[in-house]
Amino acid sequence: MNDTPGTIPTPTPEQMVQNLEDQIRRSSSRSRSKRETTREKFQRANQWVENKQEILTDLFYDLGEIVERRNLEHSVELRARLSISSKYIASLIYLSMCAVNKAELDWRKKGAHRQTLDAMSSISLQAIQISDEIQALAIAGYPFAAEARWRTLYELMVTARFLHHAPNATSARFNCSHIMELQRRVESGDYGNSSIAEPKERKIIERIQTNADKIVDKYGEKMKKPYGWAVQEIEVVGGRGFNGIHQYVSVFESLDIARYAAASHHVHAGRIGLAKTLQINTETGGINLGARAVGIMDILLQTVRCLSRILETLLLEAYKKNRKQETIHWIEMLDYCFDDAITEISREAINYDRNAAMKHFRAAAAKSSDLLGDIKFE
Repeated sequence: MNDTPGTIPTPTPEQMVQNLEDQIRRSSSRSRSKRETTREKFQRANQWVENKQEILTDLFYDLGEIVERRNLEHSVELRARLSISSKYIASLIYLSMCAVNKAELDWRKKGAHRQTLDAMSSISLQAIQISDEIQALAIAGYPFAAEARWRTLYELMVTARFLHHAPNATSARFNCSHIMELQRRVESGDYGNSSIAEPKERKIIERIQTNADKIVDKYGEKMKKPYGWAVQEIEVVGGRGFNGIHQYVSVFESLDIARYAAASHHVHAGRIGLAKTLQINTETGGINLGARAVGIMDILLQTVRCLSRILETLLLEAYKKNRKQETIHWIEMLDYCFDDAITEISREAINYDRNAAMKHFRAAAAKSSDLLGDIKFE
């Protein structure tokens, strides 16, 4: 190869092949080195994630044990301090069950008031179950959850009083209203498309529709609407739905409507529910979770009062049916037991340590100012 001065040497074919092989070898070496580096990084990342997961798992387990132990200790403490209230309510629940069984087995006979007595028995059974749940939540230190369940108990009490004042035919409509509710859910598609449903499901849907048609034929088209079983009475007071039932009963007796509205704050997703239930740790500024000692006695008293009125209504309907002196004795006994329970629970409430409650409210008021600070009254 002859090279001219000032020019780039021209490689021979053998040199070109050698250069190409050298480039391929160097490129392969760099690629392999890069792959090894990426693999090492990936392995290190996996190791970091595994270590983090192990640390977080241990942390969550420890925190779970702390919260569980705190709730258990708080619950045990509450049960010890509220032993009288807990025992009274448990006794009342058992006594209420005995009264319902008596009404079902001894007083439930065919007659003019059988429909109303059947309605009262079903309402009483549900009220007893809810009262038991309220007691468990309150004594465990969850009064706001207990108050949310009390709202349902209150609605049962109002419904019982409504049926007590309304004609017997209203109870007959009430006793089959669940069929109409199922039929409305079928029509809205909550149970899926009946045309493509399984044979067993289709039979259930057809049975619901058949029974609903019979109810409409017997009681009229108004039964198709929500609270259609009560329309004839609540139209008298110009109300609608449960509010109409409320208005109807208010004509005959006083109701704690304000307390019912306050309990709704723990059910609906309104901002006032957050402001009411906020529990702030004054040291850390964080939210305290778990059991608390606020509002327990009040919700227990409200539960006793509602359950008392429901059972009283049941026994009054039973007396209208059988006119037996035994029923009067039951009414007197339940009145005495419920009044005694209210007295003893109130007495325990007076001796109950209010410091925890006051501390909670002061802390909540101080920390919830951010929630309420943007509200301007003009």
